[in-house]
Amino acid sequence: MVVAGIAELDQFGDTAALLRATLARRRVMLTALVTEGQDDGSIATTDEPGQVADLLLVLLQGMRVVGKGVSSRRTRRP
Repeated sequence: MVVAGIAELDQFGDTAALLRATLARRRVMLTALVTEGQDDGSIATTDEPGQVADLLLVLLQGMRVVGKGVSSRRTRRP
């Protein structure tokens, strides 16, 4: 449902905010898990946890879903 909903976000009106919030919560969760993994040594990367979380979110949800679901106000990192 979330995948289909976000892929067709423009058709959902107020529900779009709920779907975006779902993606944001997943990103926060992934960021926290990556941070925890870096702290305990189970994740060896020294990359910024938010960037790693973004990559994981794209891999888990799909680039099309994340691209449509991310707020346009969010700044992109190079």
